[in-house]
Amino acid sequence: MSGALPFSPWVPDDSASQASARLLAKRILNETIVSASPRILDVGCGIGDSQGDLLAYRADAQWYGLDIMTSQEASQRAGAPLRMAYYDGTAFPYKTGVFDLVYSRQVFEHVVEPGRVMAEIGRVLRPGGVLTLSTSFLEPYHSESVWGFSPLGLIRLTTGAGLDVTEIRPGVDGLTLLLRRLLGRPACFTRWFERESPLNRLIGLAGRLRGRDPRAINIQKLQICGHICLVARKPAGSGSGDGAGPGDTEGR
Repeated sequence: MSGALPFSPWVPDDSASQASARLLAKRILNETIVSASPRILDVGCGIGDSQGDLLAYRADAQWYGLDIMTSQEASQRAGAPLRMAYYDGTAFPYKTGVFDLVYSRQVFEHVVEPGRVMAEIGRVLRPGGVLTLSTSFLEPYHSESVWGFSPLGLIRLTTGAGLDVTEIRPGVDGLTLLLRRLLGRPACFTRWFERESPLNRLIGLAGRLRGRDPRAINIQKLQICGHICLVARKPAGSGSGDGAGPGDTEGR
């Protein structure tokens, strides 16, 4: 299972630890995005709870949220006003080349036209800007999900929008998500979305005992993962925006 596969070139060898979109965004905000006051767009932000997490990593960042008008989660947001806008599921209400980071956590499996949405992400990212996302692969049907993306399928979707994939990593394993559904989604399973899930832990241990490197372990995990995590960058030579803010829709 750990041999060369079409997606192998994008699998990192620095660590075989389970990933999540949130942890990847934390690393990117701390290590990759050096510009002051970076603009972050959360695509499919729901109630906007990522705002607290992401601004905790970069207090100088500007957070923007985007969701569809019919999102049940977005309709439940409460508390302080957010820089949040709604869209029709295809076209973003923002100018071109204005965001340093686009973040999307477990959203693309619900997107009816993922190619158009990925193209919009590519459009609103500034040259050199970064996308970090996670989406479903081997996860049971949930919340009107319409897709499951294999590692290669997600890479092709992203590169088709003109973005350069830099890494693809495994999230929680598919068996854990299947058991979670069969057992009625007990709350105790939620921990495995951010912490090493049982099967991933077993794969890692077996791989280390066999002398496999982190890339080989990651490849094995990716073939049976429930969630896939991806990082991509907009090429520096791409067309840029006008340098203005995202637009007049913030806070709608």
